[in-house]
Amino acid sequence: MKIKPEAIRDLNVQPDSIQSFTKDKILAVFKNMARLRKFEQVILECNQKNCETFKNKVIHMVTGQEVTGSVLAEMYPKYHYFAGHRCADLYLGLGASTQELRDEIMYLDSGCMNGTQGAQFAYHKDGITIHTNTGFIGEQLPLAAGYALASEQKTIAICGDGAAEEDYALQTYGFAATHKLPILFVVNDNNLSVLSPKENRRSWNIAKVAEGFGLASADVADDPWTLMKVFSYMETRLPALVNVRVNRNYWHIGFGIDNPPLWDRYAIVKQQISEIGYEYETCEIEQNAEIEMRELWREYL
Repeated sequence: MKIKPEAIRDLNVQPDSIQSFTKDKILAVFKNMARLRKFEQVILECNQKNCETFKNKVIHMVTGQEVTGSVLAEMYPKYHYFAGHRCADLYLGLGASTQELRDEIMYLDSGCMNGTQGAQFAYHKDGITIHTNTGFIGEQLPLAAGYALASEQKTIAICGDGAAEEDYALQTYGFAATHKLPILFVVNDNNLSVLSPKENRRSWNIAKVAEGFGLASADVADDPWTLMKVFSYMETRLPALVNVRVNRNYWHIGFGIDNPPLWDRYAIVKQQISEIGYEYETCEIEQNAEIEMRELWREYL
């Protein structure tokens, strides 16, 4: 029997967990989310108005699942990250230049990777602690484990639910447990590997499998306030894996939508923040993000 969307949306969410955090922390997370959301919304508008320029761009959108990177960037700005091909939320949250990210997407020499990657793979820039990859699905997991082993520094590896089940990913969980590595695996689980739902691919739960390998693990929906608590708890129990149930809005590649999103965590978070008395601040953050990103993409609009 399929799980209802409401159950996935609220999976292991701790009610009223937003009350545990300061105003500054709450607004910092929302600011990260808003900047990514507006960055990509303006890209969509650019595509509609200037489709010849954008039609050949390989873009992996983050909209709908921007919570994970936004929270991690706020909590752990100095950790070493190994991410996949969908990491603009983390990259912007860690303080990267929006202009250099824009130029990379447009394959310009002034891009953060000199226009060599476009919007295909993980972004990398000196001073931003995301280590790049080649786009090979899930390769960041063993690379992250190797880095954690060699450096003994806290490391975070982020992947999707499809990459998380690859054979070398499973081997990496066992390796991390055996060597007690200071690593946190974070899975953005939108129930799809490209277009294949999990029910067609496997009958097991990744958090349970990770636990079987000896990792601390959790399976939780993308409520940022619950995630902040879960990540803090797991940080003291590394190696660990957190499976985050997300609901990305767009196709694996590009701007298409098959069905309306099952939920919009961004809208839910905005409502939560407004209800505790920060409605003015959220509106101001959104307005500033809108102005910033429209100015950034002005020549393509």
